[in-house]
Amino acid sequence: TADADFDVGLEPDTVYVRSDPAFTLETEAALPVAINLGGDIETSTTVLSDALEAEAAADSTLQIIVAAMGLLALIVGGVGIANVMSISVIQRSAEIGIRRALGHGRSLIAWQFLIESVAVGLLGGLAGALVGVGIVVYASRIAGWVFVLSPELDLFGIQLPSHYVGVPTLYLIGVGAALLTSVFAGLYPSVKAARLEPLETLRLG
Repeated sequence: TADADFDVGLEPDTVYVRSDPAFTLETEAALPVAINLGGDIETSTTVLSDALEAEAAADSTLQIIVAAMGLLALIVGGVGIANVMSISVIQRSAEIGIRRALGHGRSLIAWQFLIESVAVGLLGGLAGALVGVGIVVYASRIAGWVFVLSPELDLFGIQLPSHYVGVPTLYLIGVGAALLTSVFAGLYPSVKAARLEPLETLRLG
């Protein structure tokens, strides 16, 4: 035995047993008897598969909560962008009227405001990604954890690589979601700006 060979004076306190999944309960019930062999050693058994299933369920719940918070943040951000761009349309009504009077088409006006909306969303997405990484790194240092990116990203059961063209996938997803949100948020203000008549905008300005 190891005790006789190395004279360490230690006794095992943990035993791992692999069993057929069909006989997990029977094995769990028989282990204390087999270990005690008539003695009074206090034993406890834990089925690792149950622990792994519980861990997977907890991870899934956490992913849902984080996704819900992210979706809420996108909605709030989209509403904010739409409000800012709508106010910008009102404040720049004179500019819009002058450009329309000079022959600029409705589509050009609409594209201008849509591009501005996308630019705001892009800057917000990049800033959010950087702040998020900073918070995670800072929290990891406080907790004594090591900040790493796994080789694969499991997103609601979908396996994705952790990087695309050297850029972390999570960053791309976050910035892409911000861009998509800004596009939808900028549609109404851009259409509103394009539909303003030159005389009306000059009067409002």
